Amino acid sequence: MSDWMARSEPEPDFLARAKKWLSEKWGADRECPYCASSAWQVLGVVDLKSSNLTEDPDVPDDAMYPAIQVACENCGQTVLVNVLATGIVDRPAGSSPAGEKGNNE
Repeated sequence: MSDWMARSEPEPDFLARAKKWLSEKWGADRECPYCASSAWQVLGVVDLKSSNLTEDPDVPDDAMYPAIQVACENCGQTVLVNVLATGIVDRPAGSSPAGEKGNNE
C-alpha cells in the first residue's frame, strides 16, 4: 500500500493537485446539474469498497477505490472522482480504475 493510502488525511499538496486536475478537465465554468452554480469545492478523499454484484472475477470482493469528493458550494451536490484514474497519484502495482479492463484481454 502506498503511503498516501495509509494516511487519514491527504498528503499536503494532494488537494492542490486535485484542484489543478479538476480545473484542467472540468474547466472554470462546469455547472452543477442540479442548481447551475459553477462554484465547486474539493473536500478530500473517501475510500469506496467494491461490491462485486456481477461476480466479475476481475473485481475482487475487497477492492477499495479512493475517490476525490467534489461538492457544489451552493446546493451540496457531491461528485466522486476516481483518484487512480486521474493520474495525480501513482497507482498501486497491478491496479486499474474501476471498470477499466487491462490490455492483455
